[in-house]
Amino acid sequence: MAEMLTCPGPTKSFPGFCPQGIALLRTLKRKRPNQWLESQQEMYKVKITTPLLDLVCSVSREFARFAPNYATLPAKAVFRVFGATAGSRRIPPAAIWVHKDVKGMRGACFYFHFTEKEAVVLGGMYSAEADELLAVRKLLQEQYLQFATILADHRLKSVVGELRGEMLSRMPYGFSSSHPAADFLRHKQWYVATMLDMNLISTDRLMPTLVGHFEAMAPLVEFLNRPFCQSGKSKKPVVRSFPTS
Repeated sequence: MAEMLTCPGPTKSFPGFCPQGIALLRTLKRKRPNQWLESQQEMYKVKITTPLLDLVCSVSREFARFAPNYATLPAKAVFRVFGATAGSRRIPPAAIWVHKDVKGMRGACFYFHFTEKEAVVLGGMYSAEADELLAVRKLLQEQYLQFATILADHRLKSVVGELRGEMLSRMPYGFSSSHPAADFLRHKQWYVATMLDMNLISTDRLMPTLVGHFEAMAPLVEFLNRPFCQSGKSKKPVVRSFPTS
């Protein structure tokens, strides 16, 4: 989104999440959904949801500097719903920034979530449909040297380390095990991720730290999104899964 991002409120530094909000997450984790009170929902909105929207807005303004196609309005980026669960796991407060030309939560993205005990920053492709896997593998088959160069970047390695992701035990159908990018091609996920120091969550250092991580991840995310942003074809939205506690 290259145009000016419209966010509520004036431009200002993000002060971090209130410690009371982190304490609320700890309290809610011990309770069942039917035990949550209306007063807790209001507290959650004030201490978690509203600050998270502000954080997304601040981060998106920074994206305009180094990855403008990922600047996302807060209401579209934040998908945490009070009380939501995925099976037996509670969904943490989270936000996702996807390319403006990719429909739904497809392709590679930037992602952030936090709980009462951890904060995760991720960039890349964490969950992919069959057509996406094939598209990325074809890209890697042709441009693996550039991908390897991106992964070898000193800044990226120092911030998040090595490429992660589940891998197939055998080569996917149609691809040769003798190809120089065989290890890349066996991946089912292509992403980098790291845990932030929880002491950052309640300070004004959280936003610049998050932006610094995303800026280092940007070349990787941009590379993985090439098949989905150049065809011009609309893709149907799909439900995505991301790391949860």
